[in-house]
Amino acid sequence: MFGQLMKAGEYQAIAAEALRIEARTNLLFWFEKMAVRDAVRTTAGARRLVEGLNAWLHGGGSIENRFGALRAILDAQAGSY
Repeated sequence: MFGQLMKAGEYQAIAAEALRIEARTNLLFWFEKMAVRDAVRTTAGARRLVEGLNAWLHGGGSIENRFGALRAILDAQAGSY
C-alpha cells in the first residue's frame, strides 16, 4: 500500500496514516505531534515527511544514519515554522 500511494503521489494520505499510527503510541511529545501535524498540512510538507520515512524504512546504510537523515528532515521542517 505504501509503495502504491508513493507512486501515485498521495503524500498527504500517507502522512495522515503515519499520524494515525503514531497517535496510538508514546513516541512523540504532544508539542512534537502538533509540529508534525502542522508540517504535513501542505503537500510539500507531507512529501518531505513521507520521503524521509521511506528513506528511513527502506533506504540503504545503517539504521542510525537513516534515522539521522529522517531527524534532519523533521528538524528542517520544524525550522520552517
